[in-house]
Amino acid sequence: MSVITRSAASRAYTYLLSLFNSRKFLNPLSPIAFQTFGSVQPESSSRAYVLIYGAGNRAGSTYAHYLAEKGFNLILIDRDMTPLTDIEIALKDKFGKRASSPHNPVPHIPQIYKVVINKFDTDTLTYQLAHVRDLPVKLFFNCKNSKRKADTKGAHKRYPEDDIPKKGIQDEGGDFDLAQAAEEVCNREEIQFTGKENIEGFACLVNVFIRQLSVTFDNVALINVDNHEDDMGDGDQIKQGQLYYQSTVQFQDTFTTLVGKQLRQNRGSKISTINVKVNFKKLKNNHSYRRQQELCEKTFQYLGLKETLYIN
Repeated sequence: MSVITRSAASRAYTYLLSLFNSRKFLNPLSPIAFQTFGSVQPESSSRAYVLIYGAGNRAGSTYAHYLAEKGFNLILIDRDMTPLTDIEIALKDKFGKRASSPHNPVPHIPQIYKVVINKFDTDTLTYQLAHVRDLPVKLFFNCKNSKRKADTKGAHKRYPEDDIPKKGIQDEGGDFDLAQAAEEVCNREEIQFTGKENIEGFACLVNVFIRQLSVTFDNVALINVDNHEDDMGDGDQIKQGQLYYQSTVQFQDTFTTLVGKQLRQNRGSKISTINVKVNFKKLKNNHSYRRQQELCEKTFQYLGLKETLYIN
């Protein structure tokens, strides 16, 4: 009974904290920047940026719109320019209409940087991020959940005789078994695409921007958002073709949590983290606006209070 009581009390305490938790993260202005630059500098110079890796999917777009409304500037990163441009056009149209209305105060129109990255080697990162890497980032979102299912058909087409990997699937004799490739849990194409997007991209971008977090802002955060599909299965019921993808999701979860712990231990700096699980498809249905608002509001309510948050 005492265990149940303590557990209930802990949940109640967390809930009470969540009621006042959002405000500190959703303030886009830096008091440190004001003290440094003085009042002669424009307000935009002290406004925080939100970096969203995977901004092109539904979750990334949802956070971009929500945080632009809160007064943040945006750094949008993905592998294709089209969805990033769509977000920019939608936001400019929205804020432009408000600015032209005599009944509304002139809003802060967010500054938006769009960055397309397909490779994550040092030279590419240095070149592509040169114009944004020194911007004051307060919130870092990872919404990248790329998925390329293992194809169990046409193994011979994917592994032609002149392109058989020297190291790969092997039988007991050490020879590559071409026919066996179709039965494996993941293939080379899946590893190259999903691993590059979900693991390499996320880790490299955090490594680039981690120093910017907390330079001029308090209450900085690293937020990882996973596509939690109802029919994916879990534990021993992993859906076929999803094993490697789910492994990359687990990496993202663990990496996010450990980054926060390491910074607190080694540098004494405070960075709040959370892993958010939400079904991306449900953000697109007829009730999407309500779900999108719930996703954003609960993220900041429980940021730093829970390690993992599930949004139904």
